[in-house]
Amino acid sequence: MAPNKLTLAFAAGSILLSQLLSYGPVLAETSQLIKVQDNSAVYLVSGTQRHAFPLLNIYKSWYGLTFESVKTVSAAELASYMLGKNVLFKKGSLIKIQTDPKVYQVLTDDGALEWIPSEEEFKKRGLSFADVKDVPDSLFSDYRHAVASDFATPQNTPSEKPTSPNTSTPELPKPSLSISGIKLSSYAATGAGAEAELRFSTSIPATAEFSYTAANNGTTVITLESAQTFSKKFSVVSGISYTYSLTATAADGSKKTETGSFVSYADISVNPIAQLVPAGTLVTQPEILVGGFVVKNESSAQRTSNLVALQFDTGATATSQVTKTLYIVRLNADNSQGDVIAEKTIPSGTSMTNASSVQNIAIDETYAPGESKRYGIVLKNLDQINKDLVSPSDTFIPLVSRIDFLGETSINLNNSPLATLVYVK
Repeated sequence: MAPNKLTLAFAAGSILLSQLLSYGPVLAETSQLIKVQDNSAVYLVSGTQRHAFPLLNIYKSWYGLTFESVKTVSAAELASYMLGKNVLFKKGSLIKIQTDPKVYQVLTDDGALEWIPSEEEFKKRGLSFADVKDVPDSLFSDYRHAVASDFATPQNTPSEKPTSPNTSTPELPKPSLSISGIKLSSYAATGAGAEAELRFSTSIPATAEFSYTAANNGTTVITLESAQTFSKKFSVVSGISYTYSLTATAADGSKKTETGSFVSYADISVNPIAQLVPAGTLVTQPEILVGGFVVKNESSAQRTSNLVALQFDTGATATSQVTKTLYIVRLNADNSQGDVIAEKTIPSGTSMTNASSVQNIAIDETYAPGESKRYGIVLKNLDQINKDLVSPSDTFIPLVSRIDFLGETSINLNNSPLATLVYVK
């Protein structure tokens, strides 16, 4: 008769476990949970360290599939915490490694494991094989063999029936109010005057009050209705410095205030130059000027741009097979090319798609009061792509995303399309 799954689970064998007696427990019910936008990885913050949940089942052993208390933070805030040890399965959990049938129960907070030596003992404790979770070999050294002292307290006595694992969820600490991701961006002047935009997020729903002050221009106060993600445009005077105060208030009355400063560069205008190549141009040239942009300093002070952000709407597989080069060149009034002022090589194996890659190109350009400059965007080596990977409908659309200026000011061009190129089979 073939052995059943449970018999195999208790087959003879031995695994050498690392004796991590100095391992400090990471208690998931006493810490804050955080993640960054567009990334599913959750970390547990304790003091100045962050601890990863290397498996979804480890997270579920503590919180089930409840994620309401996970706070979204910026990548910079996440990086400010030192990466510590992994979070372990909750005490009482049943685990095994994928290359060995032996089943263990997590006995202590610091990962002491008790081997359950037989199917009879397993059933005697009222345990279920459905609760046994696999742990990759690479993570098993996070745990250790139990020693005599681990059984010192009555609740850890092997003969006593333990609580069935994964049936209780620890009470999470009440989320506290915080403000993150504050960004102030200026825009080109319009017929209605100059504008800037405020963006930020709060950890829990809150109302907010934003006040900004400039010398000789008084203070303006803006009230924002309850939300967690905020975006608000407001009027500014071009080319001057502001200080600001941002206060968020939660439903329970708790408050959080952040202060800072920004410079309004709304007197800088940036306009895309499109249709330098006819729509539907075939991607066959080794080097092609696909578009450009014009920057004009309409203020009475010198301005400096330091970055151009480009994006591309294109076939990911096709463009990842070849080394690509981007150039920013000076563009003459007749659209002929002048000197190269910046370039970036994108290696083979890297896509240029709009969804996954923003190509940031560093520049160092100054603009005297009233000065205007024209720039061209040149693409090289697209003719070398693997045509067998191109579908008949594939196009290649370069877009200008934004121009950054010193003073953490961005002028957003909302991905203005410059050209529509077509791949050749």
